[in-house]
Amino acid sequence: MTGGLKAVLLAAFGLGSLIGALESTVLLFRSPDIDLVNPAADLVSVILHYGVAAMLLSIGIRILRPSWSPTSQALGGGILVLFAASFVWLHSRILNGESIFSLSGIIGTGALCLLISALSILLKKALNHSPKGSLCVGSLLLIATSAKIIDSGTTSIDKGPQPSAPNLPDVTVVLIDTLRADRLSTYGYLTPDGQPTSPVIDAIAKKGVRFDAAYASAPWTRPSVASLFSGLHPSAHGANTIYRALPPETETLAEQFHSQGYRTGGFSANSHISQVFGFNQGFEHFWCLTDKNLLTLLAWGELERRIQRVFKIVPFVEDHAGIVNEQVLAWAARKDHRPTFTYVHYVDPHYPYSPPEDLLHGDRWDLNALTKSILPQVDAIDPFPFAASKLTACEKCTGLGFQADKPQDSCKDCNLAETVQGVHSLYESEIRFVDRELGKLLQALEALEIASDEDFVLILSDHGEEFYEHKQWGHGHSMFEELMRVPLIATGPSIPPEFVVSTPVGLVDVFATLVNIANPTLPNKSHGRSLHPFWQNNTTVSSHDVFGEKFNARDLLMLRSGNKKFIQIPHSGEGAGETKFEMVFDLQADPMESKNLAPENPVALARLRARALALRNLALSMALDSKRMELDEETRQRLAEMGYADGFGEESP
Repeated sequence: MTGGLKAVLLAAFGLGSLIGALESTVLLFRSPDIDLVNPAADLVSVILHYGVAAMLLSIGIRILRPSWSPTSQALGGGILVLFAASFVWLHSRILNGESIFSLSGIIGTGALCLLISALSILLKKALNHSPKGSLCVGSLLLIATSAKIIDSGTTSIDKGPQPSAPNLPDVTVVLIDTLRADRLSTYGYLTPDGQPTSPVIDAIAKKGVRFDAAYASAPWTRPSVASLFSGLHPSAHGANTIYRALPPETETLAEQFHSQGYRTGGFSANSHISQVFGFNQGFEHFWCLTDKNLLTLLAWGELERRIQRVFKIVPFVEDHAGIVNEQVLAWAARKDHRPTFTYVHYVDPHYPYSPPEDLLHGDRWDLNALTKSILPQVDAIDPFPFAASKLTACEKCTGLGFQADKPQDSCKDCNLAETVQGVHSLYESEIRFVDRELGKLLQALEALEIASDEDFVLILSDHGEEFYEHKQWGHGHSMFEELMRVPLIATGPSIPPEFVVSTPVGLVDVFATLVNIANPTLPNKSHGRSLHPFWQNNTTVSSHDVFGEKFNARDLLMLRSGNKKFIQIPHSGEGAGETKFEMVFDLQADPMESKNLAPENPVALARLRARALALRNLALSMALDSKRMELDEETRQRLAEMGYADGFGEESP
């Protein structure tokens, strides 16, 4: 490399880095509410991307204009980067996306060109007149802007003095997204060829307690996990649509543990459980796969997204459990003298199902081909039985009787059987994958003395998944067992091995249970109750009602009372008005929920309805203020990739 080329590259890199740092500072002053999770790493990324871009452009100028001086070549690369960033800001943030060819767009672009031209002349004169002085000024600007960027980093909690927590056990909560209890071998399921789906989870269940009738608080992720974190029903915590976050005044599990002297870490591969939506509250360290980094918020990120849209490029994001494990273990290895509370949220086996080849049964099914006829309709689905005519595989399926135990027999004239078989096969393979990764995580944590026999480990899920049992797919649309019944398994020093609880419980009970571990004297301010009495000797535990809801424009209610289950859904058919459709099932006699007993049992229906509405009213009396928030394009795209194209139609953008 010649000395002239080296000088050009170094100068161009410096100019590009300075432009990136200056743009970052402008953004942070303009939007002071932006919280950067890793500001130092973000700064390095911005400097590298903008610096290298300026270098490459200067090389192009050197090739096209070899007669230019090295100063002009380097300056040209930097000026082009500055123009690109300014152009994006002008049209995306100042003119708010107005057409480039509109009058204001043409005037704005012309003014920008004049301004950039004048600036380039001034910079060239300054560089030629005093190169060292220009270098000093540029360095000082870079240092000042870097300090501003690093200072914008936030922590989830005040890391001030904590009470000592001697001899308290470590607590690890692992939530496996979209995991049906009835698809785990510890709950009695085997694959068509007789193989278990979850050998690791099975072994954990043998070491502790398995709850056979545990219920999620809601049929989709955000409100369900918000209830887990807060101990409140969805209508109380308010995080019920894709536009609602967990309110700051929520007293979360992580805050409770931190207040008792615990070190707290949270890790999530699901966009819903992120800092954006308030789920970092109480965690000293919180990582989400989709956390915003500074580069994506700058003009660079906007240009990248526009290129992806123009050329229809789908960005590849690794979101599997192995990526989460890397983050968890890196943090866990830095443990100190305090006990540890760790929350791990795997997104597997959430749609889109993409298990590794070594865990497939037979050939890989083409997920896109299997679901092309059903996914476009899923987001607008109405609850069963009104969905029956909307998600059928062919016209001959419309109006057929419901066959919960044999959905593949609904129609012999279409590919419904193949669709169910293929989608379900991929889902099972994803379960085997996340089960294997869970084993790796717990083995590594045990080596770090964080998940030993003297510590508590909980395995659970936020909701299940529908595979046409009630002529519906996915999740978020109903309150049937395939969605609401979830695994709940716990091990710990006081929990007897191979213990099974058949009494219905809710994930809302987990809050009180875990807080009781941190400090048994803390008052229970939640809607749940501690599950400790279930495994304590000589303790009789009475059954209580388990409540679930989807609290938004498509209001759904569920109550499990003993063996009876009540479901209330809106009748959104033509001319239905505010009509509610209600169902009652006897889960002991009818575990597939195929026979609605409500018409012939009006007394039982009235009793269950009254209990469900009483719990709803109790939750509403404690409602927190969850304000509506706006979602940026990147967040919308990520949620759409996971199947939340319109947030189930709960709120208009």
